Amino acid sequence: MRIIIIGGVAGGAGVAARLRRLSEDIEIIMFERGRDISFANCGIPYYIGDVIKDRNVMNVITEDSFHTLFKIDVRTSSEVIKIDRENKQVVVKHSGKYYNESYDKLILSPGAEPINPFDKAVNTFTVRNLEDMDTIKDYITQKKPKNAVVIGGGFIGIEMAENLHHLGMQVSVVELAGHIMNHLDYEMASFIHRELRNKNIGIYLDSKVQSFLHDPVKVSSNPNACIIKVKLDNGQELDADLVVISIGVKPEIKLAQEAGLKLGEYGGIVVNEYLETNDSDIYALGDATEIKNIITERQSLVPLANVVNKQARFVADNILGYKRTYKGTPITAIVKVFDYRKIDLN
Repeated sequence: MRIIIIGGVAGGAGVAARLRRLSEDIEIIMFERGRDISFANCGIPYYIGDVIKDRNVMNVITEDSFHTLFKIDVRTSSEVIKIDRENKQVVVKHSGKYYNESYDKLILSPGAEPINPFDKAVNTFTVRNLEDMDTIKDYITQKKPKNAVVIGGGFIGIEMAENLHHLGMQVSVVELAGHIMNHLDYEMASFIHRELRNKNIGIYLDSKVQSFLHDPVKVSSNPNACIIKVKLDNGQELDADLVVISIGVKPEIKLAQEAGLKLGEYGGIVVNEYLETNDSDIYALGDATEIKNIITERQSLVPLANVVNKQARFVADNILGYKRTYKGTPITAIVKVFDYRKIDLN
């Protein structure tokens, strides 16, 4: 049996490792568009903020180590651009060249991509992978920004705000909703507001970013960095020489959509209790799929690593005939906000 996996990190790499533990005979090829196959993405804000000092700990396992340990054909910097379901092939792009690979079973683990409705400015960044992390880290090292604006007050936004503050920046958080962490009740979020304000973090609620003024100007207080104006819909303008856009993620579904796989009402890939798509030879897991919230009994998008780690085991088991049903998740998460920690069950 030949199994192709699209995407690494927790989902794809987790399935690959589980498959090899269950069978030494199957052929496994894993394609990863980026340069890293598996990394600790939850630690990205903390490496940027110098809480995590060692860059090496961010890589869970390297391409060479993965191949040596599990005898898996890992191909990084290789993007699958098309799924040919009729002929059971994928089209791969690597170094400007294209080639085909056939499969018996295909696993989709493309993840989610940051939502960014803004035009690109010189000092605006999104946070998804280690390449983004290194870009932000290099910018901070070279430009030494003093004022940062974080757009979005969710998990990543709050963690980035804390870590930029840890580096000595004056940080402001802009949130479209009426309170930070808007999946919480206001009364619960008020504790987070208090903690942020106690740390001199600026909070701008019920505020939408309209635009960036794209002509950077140098100022005497920080001649190394470029300043842009972050213009809000209430007329306020915030000076920033570093902007982190963290307003959420959306499932990366282009491949699935073009292949005619079924999508759900929230834009994710639809899977059954065995994590199969509407094509029985194609499985999907992780941030790009819709799964059931067992508390609300509704389908949800759940971009959390603890969820995809469990799904990876189920996909591997089901492909090899062990038939395990995935019943959903209670969607449990945890966030640290400076000295305040809150477990979130929703």
